[in-house]
Amino acid sequence: MLFRSGAFDFVRKPIDNIELIARVRVMLRIRRSEDGLRRTDSRLESLLARRTRDLVNNEFYYRTLLQSLHEDIIVIDMDHVITDVNNAHLATTGHRRRDIVGKHCFKVTHGYDAPCDHFGERCPLPEVFRTGLPAHWQHVHTRVDGTRTHVDIVLSPMTDEDGKITHVIEAARDITDLIEAQEKLTGEHALLNAVVEGTDDAVFVKDMQGRYLMANAAACRAMRKTLEQVLTKDDADIFPPDVARRLKERSEERRVGKECRSRWSP
Repeated sequence: MLFRSGAFDFVRKPIDNIELIARVRVMLRIRRSEDGLRRTDSRLESLLARRTRDLVNNEFYYRTLLQSLHEDIIVIDMDHVITDVNNAHLATTGHRRRDIVGKHCFKVTHGYDAPCDHFGERCPLPEVFRTGLPAHWQHVHTRVDGTRTHVDIVLSPMTDEDGKITHVIEAARDITDLIEAQEKLTGEHALLNAVVEGTDDAVFVKDMQGRYLMANAAACRAMRKTLEQVLTKDDADIFPPDVARRLKERSEERRVGKECRSRWSP
């Protein structure tokens, strides 16, 4: 080693002990430094391998968790770009992963070329990035086959190890059946109300305590009261004592299933 490092000069030249010792000491220090660097490099490689294993395990855990959720999940960055998606979302919408990851969420879910708020719809994504608070709302999304679905959506912030919001997790649930049932119920209620209000007969509904829950216009005219004066009240609040007593008796007969053919009048 000494010959390779320049000690060959001392074979051909007179030996200067001081210079020789200085060179040997320098080479020993270099050797110790090289050994220390190798040990440090070995420790760094071991640390890197451990960190890599941790990252792989964390990635596996994250993806397992993502795929285990029943809600439709997409992960969106602050530029509205989809960075990840779970299988539930793919199954619900009919998309393929490669067709939506890297695309804008507004393009995938609505077919828009700009964020939803450009088209008069609420887009709380910037709000979540700004406030760090979850947001909840409902949208109508479009599947691959063109069908439209009502979805209930929750946006939740996703932070890095420094607490900075880097992405937002969108969890969506198909509520189309619920919305359609509500619309059907609303339509049936409107039809029933039209029938009830269209008759000249007094029609009303009471609860088990005798309080009026509903009364049509004919019933209010017969009572000489407005609807606001009737609802939640019982007969004792509306009529004189003798009339209220008679009406209560009739109501009790109806409640127990006894036939009552008398015409209602206060």
